[in-house]
Amino acid sequence: MTFHKIDNDSINSITNALDFFQIPPTNVSISSSKVFEILPSNPLTDTPYHFKIHASQNYIDLTKCYLFTEFRIRKENESGQLVNLSVADNVSPIQLIGQTFINNMRVSVNGREVFNSNSLYAYKTYFSHELSYSQNAKSSHLNAAGYFYNNTSTQEGGLDTIERRRLFENSKTAQFIAKLDADIFNQPLYLINHCEVDIEIIPNDSRFVLMTFGLQNAMEVATRYHFEVVNMKLYVKKVDLMDGLALDIAKRLEIKPARYSIRKTMMKPLFISQGRYEFNANIFMDQIPRRITLGLVSNSDYVGDIKRSPFNFHHFNVREISIIANGRNYPQAPYDFDYENGNIFVLSMI
Repeated sequence: MTFHKIDNDSINSITNALDFFQIPPTNVSISSSKVFEILPSNPLTDTPYHFKIHASQNYIDLTKCYLFTEFRIRKENESGQLVNLSVADNVSPIQLIGQTFINNMRVSVNGREVFNSNSLYAYKTYFSHELSYSQNAKSSHLNAAGYFYNNTSTQEGGLDTIERRRLFENSKTAQFIAKLDADIFNQPLYLINHCEVDIEIIPNDSRFVLMTFGLQNAMEVATRYHFEVVNMKLYVKKVDLMDGLALDIAKRLEIKPARYSIRKTMMKPLFISQGRYEFNANIFMDQIPRRITLGLVSNSDYVGDIKRSPFNFHHFNVREISIIANGRNYPQAPYDFDYENGNIFVLSMI
């Protein structure tokens, strides 16, 4: 039987289901691997928190670096002393608290800074999780990082808020574990041995990471709540290579440096004053980004309002938006929206 190809330049192939004589390859590069527990180098009562991964013979699997945290919520009584929560306290941490409690993260390798979140780490990790993970992931293993799926349009008082409140009721401690969401940890290559990694973490204020809900009047928010970091550890996976391979890599590094392809993430806050109907800003001066994600929140939510979530994104009746890079407009014709008088915003979905 002969086949008549639509295009004679098409090469022949067979289905993988007939590949009876090949077996999966065996990894012969790694001799062993271990997960190390690293404690912060300073007390948790002092900020910022510092972690140091000391230089060693091991290679570091950057995709398997996790931050373990344990939190507690307490409140001030009439005399200003910290006491445990009661059943009537409707207070909850914000979404993805295992990540979003961080205000800023700095990562340095051998004394050279390779990542700085510019005090926007909470928004960076919130965007990356909301836009990158499926609903199944958000409803399952991301619970370990403090993410609970919300199928409503409100950020306060939804089922996700109630679930997070339940974890902290009566000032119980709750544990979370989350992957470090810095650029260098989001690429698959191992970090070569004899490199020292420094991680600096600055936490957000309690008014940013906590929100109250179900209040009958504004007077009920007079209670001052405190978000406490009870425990924090860094778990790092290190691997030992086979002796021959490790020696070959060491000889190669004497001739040529290791190269890492990292997709850089840059974050920048912009302030639009009240009453303005037009806003222009120079965002990036050195490189043209592959993608720009823009989120609009009110200033009170951005700085921290305990009655609201900092992730209350709204359209604020934006009428037109465009980006100019090297004198060229993107898109070619500016997007024209009309949120107030009709459903004219479908272009914002692409």
